[in-house]
Amino acid sequence: MKRILFIILIIILLVLIGIRLYRDYSQYRLLKQEVERLTLQQKNLQQEKEKLEKLQQAGSKAEILEKWARTIMGMKKEGEEVVLVTPVININEATNSTSTLMATSSNSFIVKVKEIWYDFLKRIKKTN
Repeated sequence: MKRILFIILIIILLVLIGIRLYRDYSQYRLLKQEVERLTLQQKNLQQEKEKLEKLQQAGSKAEILEKWARTIMGMKKEGEEVVLVTPVININEATNSTSTLMATSSNSFIVKVKEIWYDFLKRIKKTN
């Protein structure tokens, strides 16, 4: 009788251990699937982050381009103050240019705009 009771007890323990192993294995599979899903999600989020950084850089470049274009054209946004300072190349030219300013104002304006434009293009090429 003791022997049969002992064998039944061992069988019950083996069944309980088997059930426990099955539950642990099922949980392991679920956790493994979740790790794969989270890894894929991390990869997708990283790609999305890179896309957003590129868009942010492109947006800032667009803002810079807009600001340069407004500066070149002499325009401004509402509520914005624009101050243009042009360097004097030659001091003698600065003293003499006041009397000839009206005669060459349209020509010098075009030259200045041209210089600003080419400087702008050089800066854009350097950033790329």
